[in-house]
Amino acid sequence: MTLSSRAGLSGLSGLSGLSGLSGLSGLSDPSGSIGKYGTSHAGAAHSRSLMRALNNANDALSHTAQLDVTDIDLAKMDPPAISYLDGFPRGAVMDWELGADIQLTLGTSALLQSHDAGRLAKLTRPTEAQFKSQLEMISVAGDQRADRYDEIEVQMGDMLSFFGSTTFLHPARTPRTMEFIEAAIRLCVMVEFRIKHAFSCPRPLRYSTGIQPIIQTPTHGCLPSGHATEAFMLATLLREMFGAAFPGVIISADDSDPFCERLDDTAARIAINRTVAGVHFPLDSAAGSVLGRRVAQYIVARSGIVPTVPTLETFDPKDWLADFDIGKERSARANATALDAAIPPSPIMQRCWDDCKTELAIAFPGAKPRG
Repeated sequence: MTLSSRAGLSGLSGLSGLSGLSGLSGLSDPSGSIGKYGTSHAGAAHSRSLMRALNNANDALSHTAQLDVTDIDLAKMDPPAISYLDGFPRGAVMDWELGADIQLTLGTSALLQSHDAGRLAKLTRPTEAQFKSQLEMISVAGDQRADRYDEIEVQMGDMLSFFGSTTFLHPARTPRTMEFIEAAIRLCVMVEFRIKHAFSCPRPLRYSTGIQPIIQTPTHGCLPSGHATEAFMLATLLREMFGAAFPGVIISADDSDPFCERLDDTAARIAINRTVAGVHFPLDSAAGSVLGRRVAQYIVARSGIVPTVPTLETFDPKDWLADFDIGKERSARANATALDAAIPPSPIMQRCWDDCKTELAIAFPGAKPRG
């Protein structure tokens, strides 16, 4: 079965809270967040009284029945510019542009593809035996619960704060950047949940009641882990965005760069917390890390952030039967295969990235290259 996002992605605007990111909604209010469409005027908030007042004022100020008409040169309209739009239509346009070049082919494996560049990621569904082999790992991870209660609870509804506290994201300071990230998350959620549903992998509790999760077990399948997918997507996207905005200061291709290393470690800890909580296998996090990084690389290319050819990365469960950790994830990433063709950038998403880059330069002045 093949699913193409060309069918329309504007309905994604409400998905960003489905797997731990509900704290994102409304964060870009200074520039008009998704969901605010039509609720305010340049002055007071919308109301029936304001409608009557505006109509009365117009009647009183209109001294002639003839309308004044302004000529508009339609040839000079600028379609790639969407910054003047209200939050909801702007978000809908971004959703379409990000998803317009991808498709999913689903079966016992899931293949994420670019219409133009070919395969981006391939995930293979684990067997029952492979899942069962990791039950003891989940039980052992439970020993860390007391130290991670607060993290686990907060990350059920807010993952971005753990990245925002490292990168100094702020609704007033970086509204365009946060809006861009929200759009990336909506695409990521759409992809991950469709794969989850196609695989329908049982949660650890289904195999053993002895796991005793400390949070409510979600109703959807466990692989790939949504938290892992979104966390590694965010880590990859942020390192590429900041690396492109501050060349020589942040080296996005260097895993030992302190900024990049912190982002990767944050993503891994968020993923592992879900195993500690008892709702995910380590395999789920491994699959999520692969998918999240590939989605991020697609977004990076689609937005023209880095002129690089994306890579194909595969998740084969037999290679991930040991416990999940960031070292293993980095090794797998290093073995990715280059694609034959580049993903075509979207002029609209390129313009959105330009707005982010300008914003970041203003928000973080004086950054000096290394050495």
